[in-house]
Amino acid sequence: MLKLKFCNKAVAYFMLIMALLVLGCNGSGSDIAAVNVPNSRASLYDSRDGQTYKIVTIGSQTWMAENLNYEMAKSSCFKNDPSMCEKYGRLYFWAAAMEACPQGWHLPSLEEWKILMDAVGGENVAGSVLKAKTGWRNNGNGSDLYGFSVLPAGYGCGKFEGEGVDAYFWSSYNSSCGNEFGVCYGSMDFDDDKDEAWLYRYDEDCGFSVRCLKN
Repeated sequence: MLKLKFCNKAVAYFMLIMALLVLGCNGSGSDIAAVNVPNSRASLYDSRDGQTYKIVTIGSQTWMAENLNYEMAKSSCFKNDPSMCEKYGRLYFWAAAMEACPQGWHLPSLEEWKILMDAVGGENVAGSVLKAKTGWRNNGNGSDLYGFSVLPAGYGCGKFEGEGVDAYFWSSYNSSCGNEFGVCYGSMDFDDDKDEAWLYRYDEDCGFSVRCLKN
């Protein structure tokens, strides 16, 4: 048998670690969950106003990892305070949200939001793994496991509310509701005291956040 002699303990320790890694790679790996690690160098440059956004790939989709902050009609900062736009991005009425994403990106449909929820373990846990690690009140922070970094930007429906406790994101969905609204507009909702995230329908003249999805 061929014997290898190492000049010091450090080299021997290194070789042992390498051997263990090789053995681990040859295993089935069935007990290890696949997690997309965000690439800190990946970004989206918006040539319309020169802003840059972090992006993240989760499953088969590539998303903005920050809220859109493109100024346009039918959009505003929370409480009309520019510092809130710096912190949370802008809030958009639905019609504006449909036109807000830069070229090559789009407002996700409800089905595309559902694909994201499934990729991170389902709606029942999506809030806990997609919410940011800081910024949520009442111990409502998440693990931000996928780098999606949902922040509690609040909303504007007649008045501004929910900063620190709620996040609402528009989808491209709209359909007849058969109720007092006439037409419903779908959104993805996150709350400070819930691990889940859920799909809901709102009036188009509510100001919600926007996350763009790559075409």
